[in-house]
Amino acid sequence: MDALLNRIFLLSKCTIGEFFFDGHFICYMLEDMERADGVKIANVTCIPHGLKYFIGRALSPKFKKVVPVIYTHRIGSGTSPGDYEIRDAFGNVWKAVEIHPGNDDTNTDACQLPGLQKDVAAQRVLNSVKACEKLYPLIFDALDRGETINYTIQHIAA
Repeated sequence: MDALLNRIFLLSKCTIGEFFFDGHFICYMLEDMERADGVKIANVTCIPHGLKYFIGRALSPKFKKVVPVIYTHRIGSGTSPGDYEIRDAFGNVWKAVEIHPGNDDTNTDACQLPGLQKDVAAQRVLNSVKACEKLYPLIFDALDRGETINYTIQHIAA
């Protein structure tokens, strides 16, 4: 199964893109601001584009429920978001990158926030809980079937 995020709006506080699952548009996705290759500022930098990502699931300590997690490497049992990490070519590491509800850059520390609508001028997504209710079953059903979810992040800037 394939997931794709097209980053379209590279803004001053965040990045907003379109998320596709199995070739179908599902929702918008808000992330922290993108920075130059190799530059990572903790909790305010989105994960880099161009890596080979996967989507798994784990129990979120913050949300007290199972959420999708994005990773390049699984380092533990896979039950906790901390068991998943992302490593780039510059030695930067992101841990516990979840897909969870939220509306703007104050709701994410490198995690991805789904929304059914976008407000580019306000740098936010809207109806995030409903977007998660739409997205999570697609991801969890594929994982329950034993499928690997390959995740690609690319630029298609406006």
